[in-house]
Amino acid sequence: MVPDPVDLDVRVDISGCGDSCDGEDAAVAALEASRGCVVEAEGAFMEGFDRSFDDWNAFFAALTTHSEATFQMMSKRTSYSAVLRNKKLQERGIVETDPRLLPATFPYYSLTMMCTHGIKHPRKGKRKRQRKIIRFLDCEAKVKVLSKRDVKGVWKVYVSWSGSHNHLRSAELYRYYSENRRITDPGVLLVVQKMDKAGSSAKGILQHLHEETGKSMELRDVHNLIASIKRECRGGKTDEERSVELLREFCQTNGNSAVISMNNSSGLVHAVCFQTARQKRLFKAFPEVIMVDTTHGTNKNYYKLFSILVDDVFGKGQYVQHSLVERETKENLSFCLQEFKEANPAWEKLRVIVTDKDFSEKDVLAEAFPNARQLLCQFHVIDYLRKQVGRRCSRGPNDKEEIIGALQLMMKAKSAQAYKMYRQDMLRSLGHNMKGPFYEYFDANWETCKEEWVDYLRDNVPHLNNHTNNRIESGWGKIKQVVDQEDQSDELISTLVMLQEWSEERYMKEFKCLGTRQPPDVADAAAPELVTLAVQLSHHAYRLVRDQYQYACSADAAYEISINGATAMLLTKRGSSDHSVHEVNTKVRMHGLILVFGIVRSVLYEICLSGIIWYEIGGELYEITKLCLCDLYM
Repeated sequence: MVPDPVDLDVRVDISGCGDSCDGEDAAVAALEASRGCVVEAEGAFMEGFDRSFDDWNAFFAALTTHSEATFQMMSKRTSYSAVLRNKKLQERGIVETDPRLLPATFPYYSLTMMCTHGIKHPRKGKRKRQRKIIRFLDCEAKVKVLSKRDVKGVWKVYVSWSGSHNHLRSAELYRYYSENRRITDPGVLLVVQKMDKAGSSAKGILQHLHEETGKSMELRDVHNLIASIKRECRGGKTDEERSVELLREFCQTNGNSAVISMNNSSGLVHAVCFQTARQKRLFKAFPEVIMVDTTHGTNKNYYKLFSILVDDVFGKGQYVQHSLVERETKENLSFCLQEFKEANPAWEKLRVIVTDKDFSEKDVLAEAFPNARQLLCQFHVIDYLRKQVGRRCSRGPNDKEEIIGALQLMMKAKSAQAYKMYRQDMLRSLGHNMKGPFYEYFDANWETCKEEWVDYLRDNVPHLNNHTNNRIESGWGKIKQVVDQEDQSDELISTLVMLQEWSEERYMKEFKCLGTRQPPDVADAAAPELVTLAVQLSHHAYRLVRDQYQYACSADAAYEISINGATAMLLTKRGSSDHSVHEVNTKVRMHGLILVFGIVRSVLYEICLSGIIWYEIGGELYEITKLCLCDLYM
């Protein structure tokens, strides 16, 4: 029978100790303060404990119950295993049937246990930082356990003890021992592993463990637990070996593909590309516009994450390929894009690439997709120009703000005249100094590529309102809420695959969801063509076509039709003051829907699944390869 905890004779009053301890640090402080101030009778810490047991399992069970009841932590100090003792006896000629050999059910011949505060562990570090917690208090409480035959020759476990504790013992102090905070339940560990993989924060996992186990765990314990689970999952294999196994398992799903670029001599992995079957189908459905960019800080090996994203039918960004590259070299990026092209034959329909002003990346994209027009992310354009104004311009703060404002207006200019006017405003803010560092830099680096960042020169391509890379940046922000820069490469790949599966499921749910289309606005409902559109297209696609329709029906629209054989070309002149003619290639799939509607002067258009647009004149259909009804996809 286990006795009640021994009443301690505390000779010195210790303020701040006992049940008022807050956390492990406070518990350790209380123990440190009580060192040498507590006097127990010799052997009182084991009072009421049995002196013999039938086997070691019974002893350990009784010791655990006694320790929990008396709030003491006993740890193994030294041991002599039964296997080693039997081996030495057999070396002296004792046969296996000799009764002096310990039975197989006995793990130890002898065992010495001491209070956890009486074991002085050697330092493993280089003493460059102070340890936060030191358990050693020179406690002399000791328990000795020995396997021995009784008078009848039956092996039993005998227990003896000596010494006493020199520190406080209480329920509050006992619950903060790391051994009592440790999680050993396999079911709970599995839940923690899944929560960590799903991106749960350490605080969220800690809250779950508090509710599930009731143990007094801290954030540090959660981080240690997650690290321990990850080490166990790695199984002693290298990052490369685990990544290869993961990608092989990934490719077992029909349609998934992955490829690795590796240096055979050094074994260094240069690039890893992977794509799910649904990512391939998404790109096949929406191949006209892609956004590409690279980010860092996603893994411990400093590999960059290079991703390709498309605009889906709902106007949301969808990743269609992920790649990990050692460096953003031309060879690595070319490898990733070549693998993308081989896995996606629809790349030939690509017309627009939105990217930032990374010259090595732009050159690689131009070689890989020669028929695609590259557009610069306008957010990065202004951000980069703002920095250059600060570095290269010597004007005052007010002038610099005016220069940046003029640059923004130049970027959003809708005509050459407007661009020229805003450029003159910028030059005036520069003091009409055309030899200044910033103006020379701008003239050499940005004036030569206006078609990539100025609106009036890039509105003649179907960019689907993608003026920035914000979609891909936003996606990375969500990814980095789940991944950690200390993750191994295989952990990053596993997380990306999991997030991609979630994203695909959300898309399929929204795509296949049954419901009623929202009716068009009151102003749109007056046009029967728009009423027909509203119930057949997604809301995102409807807005794009509605803007074209409204412009086509306005007084600002002016058209010229050019027919060359079986091909018809429809041109538009924008505004009365600017008579420049813009041709827009609209050989673009309208999100996989068949639409027939009438437009100005009974002109009939049919937008087919094949992406070909037809124009009817006098009962005959002509294929239109150049078409503009308005500021398309602004």
